[in-house]
Amino acid sequence: MKKVIDWFKEFWFVWFFLLLFYVGLRISGYDIKIVEIDKNDNFSKKGELN
Repeated sequence: MKKVIDWFKEFWFVWFFLLLFYVGLRISGYDIKIVEIDKNDNFSKKGELN
């Protein structure tokens, strides 16, 4: 666990810039969504997107 904490401390700037990037996207109106794709569905309902 100490190695993980040391890694986060060493690369703090990466997390800082990712956070700034995310906040900038949110302010400009973008939304980041993680969508689960059901591979068994294959758009069975034609004309509709899930």
